[in-house]
Amino acid sequence: MAYCNTVTTRQLIEKDCMGWPAEEQARWLALFDPEDPLAGRPWVRQTAYQCAGVYSRYLACVRRLGMPDAVTPDGLRAFILACERQNNVPRTIAGYVAALLKIVRLVHRRSGTEIAWLCATVQRLDEAAAETPKKKNSHVVDALALYGRGKELILRAQRLGPDAGWRSIQMYRDGLWLCFGLNVPERLRALAGTRIRDIDVEARLARYGPETMKAKVESLRTYRKEVGDFLDEWLTVFRQKYDPGHDCVWIAKGGGPASAAALYMAMRKATGDLVNGGVSPHRFRDAAATFLVQAGPEHAPLATPVLGHRSERMTRHYFETADKIKASRETAAFMASGEELAAKAARAETRSTVALSPHRRRATSRRIT
Repeated sequence: MAYCNTVTTRQLIEKDCMGWPAEEQARWLALFDPEDPLAGRPWVRQTAYQCAGVYSRYLACVRRLGMPDAVTPDGLRAFILACERQNNVPRTIAGYVAALLKIVRLVHRRSGTEIAWLCATVQRLDEAAAETPKKKNSHVVDALALYGRGKELILRAQRLGPDAGWRSIQMYRDGLWLCFGLNVPERLRALAGTRIRDIDVEARLARYGPETMKAKVESLRTYRKEVGDFLDEWLTVFRQKYDPGHDCVWIAKGGGPASAAALYMAMRKATGDLVNGGVSPHRFRDAAATFLVQAGPEHAPLATPVLGHRSERMTRHYFETADKIKASRETAAFMASGEELAAKAARAETRSTVALSPHRRRATSRRIT
């Protein structure tokens, strides 16, 4: 994750609103200035950074067309058309317009009937987007396959042992990252910043403080015993090989804390053959929720609170994904059985020993003279 998306400095806040009208710049700084103890900071850094970026793009678009620096119906139509020309999918465009609505409410201080048209537009776009799958959903992620890959890496690292050097230690780290992330489906920032002091290995609990969470609400997670055993071995054997002097669970080569970007790339590489291009850490959340639905429809409502979503609309998505995984497995099994039946039919048709046992050679008879 980019630096500007995880920390707050006055320089970055000023960069957020660079090019905005002066009054709006002043309002933005008053809301988010980290050096001002009275600043309200109504949004977490990620939300502020992303919404500011969308508004800057909107202003650049309307200015190119000679339109005023304001969110208007004509300006919004022009912005949406520009997004479509850039091949943005409906879900992305809906997200952009929702971000503009947040800016209008917070920075422009407009509400009620003034922006009723914008609220209605956001709702219509959201409904249209719900009918369009996200790009990331073109490949279904199977939680069991991801967990299996993680465990495979751990077992390989165990066979090599920590004395084999960074190769085995990184292998264990990446495998544990997969297994732990599926059991603790937090966002990348929280997972990457996991601290030893926030983990109770015996109770199998992991605590994430409000400062690491997008919603600024503390999260308490538990994980299965096998993952707890792997985590204990990582902390006491493999990680300890470097004797790091910091509290971060995940280490980089040399023993220093591993960055979120490094862990992101490591996961993509470790899962490259499971999904084209690899799996991003955010897919832990999708995979975990989909697995709940796969385990039984009665567990589907748990997906919303487990992931911290406010809308149950996401649960419907996990139903669809679970159905895709089930269909994929059934298709593969059907094809495998069909191939076996075809092979048996071919062998029966030839009525030969070789056809019935293709790996067994015929005995060569010797002529007795």
